[in-house]
Amino acid sequence: MPVCCVVYGCSNRSGREKNKRFYRVPKVVVHKAEQYKKLTEERRKKWLSNLHLRSGGAESSNARVCSDHFSLIWTVLGLFRVP
Repeated sequence: MPVCCVVYGCSNRSGREKNKRFYRVPKVVVHKAEQYKKLTEERRKKWLSNLHLRSGGAESSNARVCSDHFSLIWTVLGLFRVP
């Protein structure tokens, strides 16, 4: 099943664009230490503020963002924390 990018205006799909990668929108982890929960909340908040997501797009457990929305430096270093 193809995965679609949840960024508003982006039409990239995993079945069509073979050279693109798709990354999950981070979730808030609640079943670990409080410090880890806070870290994951901050990470998710940064993702959501940096991206223009479709209405309700990030709420799905299958929400993905394609590699077009990450800067080159993040791609080269392999660090995909915040687009």
